Amino acid sequence: MTTLKGCPKEVGGNFYCGDNKLTTLEGSPKSVGGNFACDGNKLTTLKGSPESVGEHFDCHKNQLTTLEGGPTYVGGSFNCQNNKLTTLKGSPKSVDGVLYCSGNPLKSLIIKGNIVYN
Repeated sequence: MTTLKGCPKEVGGNFYCGDNKLTTLEGSPKSVGGNFACDGNKLTTLKGSPESVGEHFDCHKNQLTTLEGGPTYVGGSFNCQNNKLTTLKGSPKSVDGVLYCSGNPLKSLIIKGNIVYN
């Protein structure tokens, strides 16, 4: 799959588009009640991703250089491991679970004055 055009605007359960050839999340649902997984693609940005995810958000194993454009709320864990991130700027405003960010060339683990441990 190379595009998410034509996807529903809301998904009550899980939405999985991982292990494809996506370069953008444009067209993805704006709200996902369960898990959202876009891992294993060719994404460099999260622009177009859902604004809120009820459970876990997984974007590991992409080519992300920024978290800008990603969800503002994640009800579970947020996994951005194994990308090309040098900063966590743009990460969700609220993550109820764990923020996984290992495997990135991060220069700092500070987000808006809060220390994030992984």
